[in-house]
Amino acid sequence: MLFHFVASTRDGKIEKGEIEAGSQENAVELLRAKDLLVITLHEKKKINFHLSKVLDRFGFVSNLEKVVFTKHLSLMLKAGLTLNEALGVLRDQTNSSKMKKIVGDLLGVVEKGESLASGLARYPKIFSNFYVNAVRAGEESGDLEENLVHLAEQLLKDFDLQRRVKSAMMYPLVVLGATAILGIALSIVVFPKLARLFKTFKIELPFLTRMLLATTDFLQHYAIYAAILAVALFFLLRWILTSKAARPYFHKFILKIPIFGKIAKNLSLARFARMLGSLLRSGLPIGKALEITAQTLGNYSYKLNLAKVAGEVSQGEKMQKALAGFPELFPPMVCQMVSVGEKSGKLEEVLFYLAEFYEAEVDTTTKNLSTILEPVLLVVIGIVVAGVALAVVTPLYQLTSGMKIR
Repeated sequence: MLFHFVASTRDGKIEKGEIEAGSQENAVELLRAKDLLVITLHEKKKINFHLSKVLDRFGFVSNLEKVVFTKHLSLMLKAGLTLNEALGVLRDQTNSSKMKKIVGDLLGVVEKGESLASGLARYPKIFSNFYVNAVRAGEESGDLEENLVHLAEQLLKDFDLQRRVKSAMMYPLVVLGATAILGIALSIVVFPKLARLFKTFKIELPFLTRMLLATTDFLQHYAIYAAILAVALFFLLRWILTSKAARPYFHKFILKIPIFGKIAKNLSLARFARMLGSLLRSGLPIGKALEITAQTLGNYSYKLNLAKVAGEVSQGEKMQKALAGFPELFPPMVCQMVSVGEKSGKLEEVLFYLAEFYEAEVDTTTKNLSTILEPVLLVVIGIVVAGVALAVVTPLYQLTSGMKIR
């Protein structure tokens, strides 16, 4: 984003110009870093544009691209290249136009004498608060390459964990989706022919048959409207559930769903432990590390309550005691292990152990998810098939029975 600013120097001299930043807050921080007092600041709307800029706007940077960028940057710095040289090589090597532009911008920021973290902060939608602060801690401690190695490992583990959960969720979604598509196809192609046959019968049709005929008739005449309504309802429900008002209740409800609630809880605990351990290893104080970790968690219940824990710890409370105040989110084992880590001075090692434990739990549950859900899916599909079969067979049986009696 491009901002036009009017600012004052320490001498009282007025300066005008433009600055590029990820948000208005970032623009103010960048100007303050240059010892400028902001008077006015507003986003400059670009009227002239090129096709490449439009395509870049719709481009995105995948998690894997961020992992590769972080890993390669750390390797180059370890090999002895300066930060400027490493960024220059990465800019020339990358194939993604979006990533090439970002790395070029980062190089420009570093060449001006600013920190790499300040450049990364200009892209909050790509580089999370966790990422930026880990890099900033590495720059301040003089151990940037080592922090980048740990950061790449963390991103890779996080990416792999999310990928396993998504792949495990595909099985039930594919089965249910295929069942729904088959049911709609039968309702549009096969059932209308049966409907014409049933309407000629001189008998009272069973309730299931009447329901089937009504559904078939509705889909024949209003299939397009039904599809539009279904899509509209889907997006409306999604908007409601992701709204600020409903999100806390929805995320709390997710944690209570059988099987999926356990996956969500273990996933949040694994990310909490690994993120916090990585930030502590980067050199951040525990209060700040907890605050950043809270922002990276996906579940709102964990995000909100861990922020409360961060506040308590910043005021001098032991982390184990603060976590114990939320037993529904942090099991006794987590609190006990954290207590051991605090007493022994090996909190980072304990957190990484907990991360591996809960990642293994998520991995085991997701691997067995298809086995766990198969009986449930079979029952659901069996009920649907049995219902359709009864709706079709029952009137035929009634008709043939009536013929035999006569």
